[in-house]
Order: sequence, then C-alpha cells, then structure tokens
Amino acid sequence: MKKQLLFMAFMVLAAMNFASCSSSDDVQNEQGNQLLLSAGIMAQKEPYNIGEWGSTIDVGDIDAQAKENVFSDYGDSILTRTPTDNNNWDGMNNRNIAVQIGSNAPDKSTINANGSISFASPYYFTTTNNVSVTSWYPYSASLSTFAVQTDQTSYANYEASDLLYATTQMNQSSPSGTLTYSHKTAKVIVYVTVNNVQYLASDAITAVSMSNLKTSATVSNGNLTASDSNGTIKMYNNVASRTTSNNSTATFEACVIPQTAAIGLTINYCGTTYTTTLSSKTLTAGNQYTANVTITVQGSGTINGHAWVRLGSPLKWATMNVGASAVTGSGGYYQWGATTEYKNETQYWTGTLITPTGGHDIARIRWGGTWRMPRYDEMAWIINNCNCSYTTQNSVNGWLCRSNRTGNNNSIFIPICGRYQVNESTIGDREIGLYWVAEGQSNVSKAQSYNSYSHRHQMSGDDKRCGQNVRAVSD
Repeated sequence: MKKQLLFMAFMVLAAMNFASCSSSDDVQNEQGNQLLLSAGIMAQKEPYNIGEWGSTIDVGDIDAQAKENVFSDYGDSILTRTPTDNNNWDGMNNRNIAVQIGSNAPDKSTINANGSISFASPYYFTTTNNVSVTSWYPYSASLSTFAVQTDQTSYANYEASDLLYATTQMNQSSPSGTLTYSHKTAKVIVYVTVNNVQYLASDAITAVSMSNLKTSATVSNGNLTASDSNGTIKMYNNVASRTTSNNSTATFEACVIPQTAAIGLTINYCGTTYTTTLSSKTLTAGNQYTANVTITVQGSGTINGHAWVRLGSPLKWATMNVGASAVTGSGGYYQWGATTEYKNETQYWTGTLITPTGGHDIARIRWGGTWRMPRYDEMAWIINNCNCSYTTQNSVNGWLCRSNRTGNNNSIFIPICGRYQVNESTIGDREIGLYWVAEGQSNVSKAQSYNSYSHRHQMSGDDKRCGQNVRAVSD
C-alpha cells in the first residue's frame, strides 16, 4: 500500500514538472525571434530624355526662358536632398517613422542617422509564416491620405513633404532585414539664372512659387492619387546649391503630388514679380524634374519712342524731361495734378496722390504707355543710391546721376531749368531746378518735389500752383 502511495505521489510530481516544462516551452515558441530592421532609401531618378519644358516667355523688357533639361539616361548624380538621399539618413537622427507589422497598429518607431530602426514596442514573431512589414515617413497613425506642405520655404516643411514608403515580407527564420524606402512624391527643381544683374540693385531671387498643382492625395499601398483642387506651393530656397547646380543664380525645390500639370511659375526678383507657365508634364513618383529659367535684364530701351535706362533698380528712368526733345531740354512746366502745361492758374487740384490711371498724371497723359510720374521714394532713391555730381552739359547746368553698380555705366542728366512761381507768367530763378513727384503734402495746397541747386539736391515741397518740370519713370 505504501509503495502504491509513493508511486502515485511520484507520478503527480512528475506530471506537475512536465506541465511546468511544457508551459515554459510554449511561451518560448509563442514569443519567437525579435524583429530587427534597418533602413535604406532609393535615390530619386531623373527621367530619361523628357525634352523641352516650356518656351521663351515675353515679360516686357525681361526675357524669361524656361525649359527642362534633356538627360541621356537615368542618373543618381542629382538626388532628392541631403537628409534622404541614397541610403543616407544624415540630419534625420531620432526622427519618428511608422512601422506597421501585419494588421497591428503602426508602431511609432525611431530612425537614426545610420539607418537603424528602434521600435517603441519590440515585435516578436508568433508564427513561422511570412509577416508583412510596412513603413512610412513622416510618421502618422495611418496612411489613407497624404498632403504636401503648401509652404515649403522652411526646410522642415520641405522635408515633411517627401513621403518615403517601404514594404516587405519577413519571417521568424530571417528576423533581421533592411527596409528600402522609395519616394512617393515627385520633385521639381527650378534653377533661376539672371543675366546682366548690374542693371538691378541685387541678384537675389527672393521667392519662387508653383501654381496649378494639386497638393493632397489618397494613398493605396503607398501610391498617391491626387484628389483636391489646384493650389499653390511656395518652394524651398536651396542656398547651398546656388553656386554648384548649373551655375544658377538661385535654386528652388519642392516635393509635389504625382499628377499631370502645366505648372505656373511665379518668380519674385528685386521687387518685381515675373510669371511663366511650363508645358503640361506628367510628374511621376520618385522622379525629379528640372526647369531652367533665365532672366535677361535689359539696361536700356524705349517706350512709345521715349528712351529709358536702368540705374540699379527695376525702375526705368526717362533720359529726358516730359515734353523735352533733348537730355538738356527743360520740357514742359506743369502745375501739380494739372492735365495741360502751365497756364498761371490760381486754382489747384486738391487731391493728395497722383496715380497713373487717375487722370492727373501728366507723364501718362503726354507720353502714354506705361510712363508715370515718380513717387517720393523713387526720386529720393536717385539722391541716395547714385553717384551724382553738379555739372554742365551743352551750357545747361544740372545734376549728372550715374549708377553705382559695377558694370553699369548708365546715367541720367537732370537739368536745372527754373520754375514758374505762383501768379507769374515768366520762368524765374534759373539757378534752381524743381521736379514734381506723385505725392501731395498734409497742407492740401502743397505737394512733394525734388529740388536741385548748384551745391545740393534734395527732396522738398512747393505750392501746387507753381510750374515745375517732370521726369517720367516706368515699372
């Protein structure tokens, strides 16, 4: 009997021990090997032999050319941008990416500069079957839609517009692997080159934007389908590429949703906006498209038969006075806001600002076209930004104002021609030159003017009833 009891006790203990061992083995099998990932990135490609993009655009006296480069083959020489080029995650250390394993919720993982991925919640295989692994950057809790930033002028927004996507199959027998990410947006680069910059105050392109582009998309298996109405994207100014890419004056870049579009370009240069439209092009995910835009600045020309020069800003200055037939001629004398030459009127126009289309701009009335009277700040610009000297030309005294831009030899001569004083029928004081500008003064009977003498020239004011000269300008 004792032997039977001992035997039964032994069997119970053995069964308990076996159950314990089996339970331990089952846990090991359920947990399996840990999934370990690293990341690489495919280089963005330049499309093969895509040919002309755009044509010569007439924007007045500045000719803008836009065309797309013709490439002989796909190339990796120009990639997306430093942080996400060709297996290189430099500059993106500790960025969050989404990693979705099977049907699990995406893990908010971390990518390091060397491409290694750290999971927020480590994953262990629970089956010997293949498991799908999908990942994307920038991180989001789901990826049913995606939108590029409409303002990519900051590097952060530019980077956030570059959707990277990877998917693969992995299993317990090979738990370590590399996710190869591809670019799901397209990239547009605009190289802007300015010729004859000596005629303007700066060679800086301040902004470039693209229009006629959809900026949102639905996402299926990482593929984007444009879904919204057309919008505008402000591009990133890649200063680092300015002197290395195509020897351009400026390089602007942006990521866009894949689509077919005739992109409108708006370029802000030296206070002036220039626009052009590129021919329709299909922009494909993972590809890079390049437009070369050349702005050639003219230093001189004519409008409606009247000559002009640039002195270092976009503004065109007439080479002689309104009504004159020579650079030393006085031209007409006008009361401020009057529509005809001086008639010794006792009345005056009570307005405070002369606009080109307001019916009181004598330059527009006499010369037509785009001619207008200068504003106060534009006339003051001559004093402050040109090399001016008192001189005599053809027995006429005046101020010769030359551009101070290297390589720009343009100048204008502003003759001292006197004026008609109030209630006078003859020109008096030939040692002073007075020129109206477009602004009035707080005293409604007075207006701003440019005054010149043998020893100085300055901005001042005068009675609107006086007869003064006018020097025209054009934008």
